[in-house]
Amino acid sequence: IIFADREKARKKMKLADDEKLVVSFWGSLGALYMNRHMAGFIELESQHDSFRHIHATGTAAYKWLPDSIKEKGVDLDKHPNIELREYIYDMADVMAAADLVICRAGAATLGELCVLGKPSIIVPSPYVAENHQEKNARVLEAAGGAVVVLEKDCTPGMLYELICSLLADEDRRREMSRKLHTMVRLDSAERI
Repeated sequence: IIFADREKARKKMKLADDEKLVVSFWGSLGALYMNRHMAGFIELESQHDSFRHIHATGTAAYKWLPDSIKEKGVDLDKHPNIELREYIYDMADVMAAADLVICRAGAATLGELCVLGKPSIIVPSPYVAENHQEKNARVLEAAGGAVVVLEKDCTPGMLYELICSLLADEDRRREMSRKLHTMVRLDSAERI
């Protein structure tokens, strides 16, 4: 992640300069509640096809999410800008190429967002000890590098509108990126 290069990654993924890429993931196992919402979100985005989207479903949802999307009338074969993956094996390149990341708030993920300076919408898992994911996410939000949405408040429509709003605001995303970069401590192991 530290050495990921945005330009090289976008070239590798054949992304045009003006093409926006959204990357979403809920962890290697996925998140049942949020993946159910992704079916509705993908239904909305398929009506506009205004950005590229890579969504990692996680192992469990990879078996049922494509069918849920199809039940909503979306044929993913007709929407090549929407890509479902069980897991993102080339995460450094995919995150480097992204314009916006939608994710949970595990410490490693948030560290990666800061290193890459990736504006994000963070939906912290409420199913963790002492609500530590929300606490993690609020630090990035307070610094101005992320928008936090609680899972209980997250709907497909709200998420879609928020994504479109952030993608349309280049200045805000640039400032979010700048603020995330100020939080990076690449020598943290040495400091400890």
